[in-house]
Amino acid sequence: MLNRKLGGHCSIHVVDAPEPLSPGHGEATLPSILELLRFLGIDQNDFVDKTQATYSLGRRLSDFAAIGETFWHGFGALGALIERRPFYHFWHKGRALGLKPRLELFSQEVSFALANRFIFPTNSLGVAPHLRYALHLDTAQVARYLRSHAERGG
Repeated sequence: MLNRKLGGHCSIHVVDAPEPLSPGHGEATLPSILELLRFLGIDQNDFVDKTQATYSLGRRLSDFAAIGETFWHGFGALGALIERRPFYHFWHKGRALGLKPRLELFSQEVSFALANRFIFPTNSLGVAPHLRYALHLDTAQVARYLRSHAERGG
């Protein structure tokens, strides 16, 4: 990243350490991982194929607010504009009226995740063009992939 950002106007020395990560150790990422891959000039399909990454639409948090309760944090926007007003105004109004709408159920990403479905936002059907997703990674495989990519880049 430094070499790419500084345009090669730097000298980078790598201090190598033995691979401490056990195979199969997974890490969740945020959608910004896709921006990092683009910045590094890494083809997303190649990265997913070579690292066996999987797609993630959000995070499910268990026992977050209370024991036995589950909350989904979807990566995209919640709700849609209603009468040109942001959705959260209506959600808060519902709460003020005594309703208990589950906020995460107004997330396109959570709806897809609960249905065990995924589609790329660039699909030709025009379905879910604003879908936001991230990757779930095997850290050891990603470390090897990024090392190889960095070495090829000098």
